[in-house]
Amino acid sequence: QRVLVLTTPGGLTVLADHLTRAGACVEVVEAYALRPRAAVDIRHDWAAADPVAVVVTSPRSAGVLVDAIG
Repeated sequence: QRVLVLTTPGGLTVLADHLTRAGACVEVVEAYALRPRAAVDIRHDWAAADPVAVVVTSPRSAGVLVDAIG
């Protein structure tokens, strides 16, 4: 099976690694880049949303969020 995995520069390779070990022919393409918003904007939107819970699927996104809201 051929699989294309889209990632960011320096992104995690867990999915590609697991697919390769499972026998897939994996092509990894850096297709986008994470450009965090200004911390003040993130804090504003966080306060406005007043979330009870949050799901973050990226370590980099988690870091940006923690840096912005503490």
